[in-house]
Amino acid sequence: MKHWPDHYNFCTYFDQNYLARGLLLYESLMEHVPSSTLYVLTLDDVTYDILMKKSFSHIVLIHLRDLEKYDAELLAMKSTRSLIEYYFTCSPCLPLYVFEKYPDIDILTYIDADIYFYDSPRPFYEELGNNSILVFEHGIPPSQEEKHGRFNVGYLSWRNDETGLACLRWWRDCCIEWCYDRVENGKFADQKYLDQWPILFKPTIISKQTASALAPWNLERYRVTYRRGKPVNLILFHFHGLRLLSRRRYTICRAYNPSARDIDKLFNVYVRKLVRLSVKYTTTNKHNLRIGLFDSNDHVVCLTVPLFSKLIWNWTKYWTKSRNQGKKFVYSYQIGALQNPIRESIEILFRYPLLIINRHILIGILARHIITSINNHSHKS
Repeated sequence: MKHWPDHYNFCTYFDQNYLARGLLLYESLMEHVPSSTLYVLTLDDVTYDILMKKSFSHIVLIHLRDLEKYDAELLAMKSTRSLIEYYFTCSPCLPLYVFEKYPDIDILTYIDADIYFYDSPRPFYEELGNNSILVFEHGIPPSQEEKHGRFNVGYLSWRNDETGLACLRWWRDCCIEWCYDRVENGKFADQKYLDQWPILFKPTIISKQTASALAPWNLERYRVTYRRGKPVNLILFHFHGLRLLSRRRYTICRAYNPSARDIDKLFNVYVRKLVRLSVKYTTTNKHNLRIGLFDSNDHVVCLTVPLFSKLIWNWTKYWTKSRNQGKKFVYSYQIGALQNPIRESIEILFRYPLLIINRHILIGILARHIITSINNHSHKS
């Protein structure tokens, strides 16, 4: 039996800061899912005006004012939350609005604007089958799941039936009551609520195709296969946490450690496309792409020739690993956990020579114990 639709329906939202990402998402949909409609909630007038002027044939525009008029309780929360928290609160309200205005839709999928498709999502719809809800696990350690949730909001599907609508209404009520950008009492933004879906709304299908829908936080667990420079085992990738600094530089959170190959074949290719659309649709100086501030916890990646890019990335990872090992070593020394400080100091300096300049305290530890050893030997003599 066929379990995928003849026409796919997606919804997302973004403001002018994510306009280029949203249009890049749209381009990838048109390439791999041409029989689809993308319902876009525009979060500011600039975004709405640009998209309205261009008249993209497969985009249906929804202005934030229309959603707020539809859901008065959502509007009432606007003054009590930061901008990003208000955006999070809109997450369940948008699909409810789309189902209300377009009741002929059978299955609606929410996707974050910084997702890019590399193939048709038909296997996800086959997995959903005749059921009502589809979610994807983060694929992160349990300690992080405890904070940020087992499931990711980036890709969610609901069927227009009693269970799917009940799930959306429950999620919407929860977000209206509490939706803040912090971890508190087992809640986190709009995301931690998803942990309860498999219990409250059955059947909720938990996808087993995480390897086809990757993100920076689980990329290390799976290997992306490339053919002629393109990923062949990916359906989509969620480019979360990526910030453009200029036409040739961007950042990735240091918590994520993609390989040099993934940087070259995945991130660099996406960023080049993103820069193209950013220059075309930016509402400020076209040569100023600093839409993200540099953070000390970010890796800076340069769009250079592939070989040089790999050298830079591997050097950055080696420097970070050296620094982390240095911190662990110094801490072990401070709590007296080293069995032989002289030997272990030499070993770590031999493995990570950068610690000579990055953690000069190691030289002090080594020198102190050499001098102590010499003095003890002299006294015994």
